[in-house]
Amino acid sequence: MKLPQPTDDVAPADALVVNAVLIAVRQAANVLCDRWSLITLLFAHAGVDRFADFRERSGMANRELTSRLKALEEQEIMVRLPYTRRPLRYSYHLTHMGLELFDVFTTLMHWGHAWHPANGTARVLLEHLDCGAKAVEPRLRCAHCQDVLTARSVGRLTVSQKEIERMPAKETGYRRSTVGLAKRGADQQAPLAHAIEIFGDKWGIEIIVSAFLRVRTFGGFQAHIGISTNILADRLSRLVRLGILRQTTADEPGRTGAYALTEKGIALYPVLLAIQAWADEWLRERVRSPVKLKHRPCGEPVRLVVACDQCGTAVTRANARLHIIRE
Repeated sequence: MKLPQPTDDVAPADALVVNAVLIAVRQAANVLCDRWSLITLLFAHAGVDRFADFRERSGMANRELTSRLKALEEQEIMVRLPYTRRPLRYSYHLTHMGLELFDVFTTLMHWGHAWHPANGTARVLLEHLDCGAKAVEPRLRCAHCQDVLTARSVGRLTVSQKEIERMPAKETGYRRSTVGLAKRGADQQAPLAHAIEIFGDKWGIEIIVSAFLRVRTFGGFQAHIGISTNILADRLSRLVRLGILRQTTADEPGRTGAYALTEKGIALYPVLLAIQAWADEWLRERVRSPVKLKHRPCGEPVRLVVACDQCGTAVTRANARLHIIRE
């Protein structure tokens, strides 16, 4: 998932560039962007490992939980290990691939706290063991200069036209619409409910990424993503309702009623960067985007580090803990 800076130009990015980016996005989204999978993984990062505990703490039905645990095993993100022989019972643990999702969940947590501070009855807290801070607000920083990474500080480094032309065609295969999620809205009892409502929908993520690529119109989204008109209309309406997109007015340049990212939407950029970094490292046979990124203040290629806002040092799975607290 390689994202340009969202205010580069008013005109949309080249169609081949959009296609190349969305191919990479779809590969990552098909693995991660499912509401119940994200909730399962979040509780696993908070130390839950037994089926009954996942079910009790998440509120998931047996069928949903069984399906997601099986899928996460098949994707090698989690592994099932026996903890009793008679009767035979299993616990579920994150693999190295699953543990490396830590940066994704810490950036999701930071976005959720920034934009939805009173987010239901479940709070997610990050404890940094190295400095003893109990409620860290992690910052995604440039590994070279340590500045905080934002959408406006990241730009293109290179775009290889030859690599773009070699990209495969984007598949437009059938995907469950999950319109029911849009109607139901975020489960206010779930931790990081609003963040998971956004990142738990694959179509919504492709729309958001396309908006970062300066796609603005209904027809533009439909052409680039390959999405039916009814699902697209539903997702655009939901993203406007959630405050991620807005429609432009007559006194703004460009077409009236076009879709643009809000500040809340632009603030999702670090989460997308974290997902990109994880997918590039761990997804087998991943088709990487030929669009490379640089950090504008220092001019170096983008490389990420999550840092503690209290002491400034790196926050990793090895030196930090996620806690889910019910109030």
